[in-house]
Amino acid sequence: PVERRTCANCASRAGPSARPAKASPPFPTTLPDCCRQELALTRAVLDAQELARTGTPVPFPEDLPDALRPDRFEAEMQAVVDACPDAEVEIARVDCTEFPCMAWFAQPTGDYNHAVERLRSCDAFIDRFGTQSGQSNSSLMTDDGPREFSSATPRPTGARFDENDGKRSQVRHEEGVAALMDAWGGRDFTELEKLDQQISFWREVDGGEERLEDLETQRAKLAARGE
Repeated sequence: PVERRTCANCASRAGPSARPAKASPPFPTTLPDCCRQELALTRAVLDAQELARTGTPVPFPEDLPDALRPDRFEAEMQAVVDACPDAEVEIARVDCTEFPCMAWFAQPTGDYNHAVERLRSCDAFIDRFGTQSGQSNSSLMTDDGPREFSSATPRPTGARFDENDGKRSQVRHEEGVAALMDAWGGRDFTELEKLDQQISFWREVDGGEERLEDLETQRAKLAARGE
């Protein structure tokens, strides 16, 4: 049979000197070599798993356009927002901890992706940031009802986007949503609220009677269960 080695049985084989005496503190101040090796291996495995999930932070290139530099990005984005009132957005958060900078915007509820698309199509945005920009849209629930937000991640024209970039974008997006949730006193939607959001969206975009009837049926069943 294969022996499963643990720090505890390592210590038991290490001899009396490695085990605490009656007057010893609850935990030894030093670990036997085998325990240290096992902990180091476990830490290395966990670090590798975390790296595989989150990717490696990306440094800022030296030859960036001024608007994409971390020391200029927020001011340039605010200038865009001021010059593009039809977008109806306000800067809610900026993250320039690594390349590329990301901006989150508060926007009217029910605008979905339209708000950030209006912003990205504005001449002031294109003049500063070009047309190669990622975007997202989501919402959260607050005591005052749903609050909607979007994000934009401008990149230099022709910039590559690889697997690591995708991982970093996902991690930073999650961090951004968590920060907005904390700042706005928000929370995740309940299952019933999620259905209400979906129904509202598909009505807005004329998603078809069959789809809406199905969602309304799901909502009625959920409401009947008191969820």
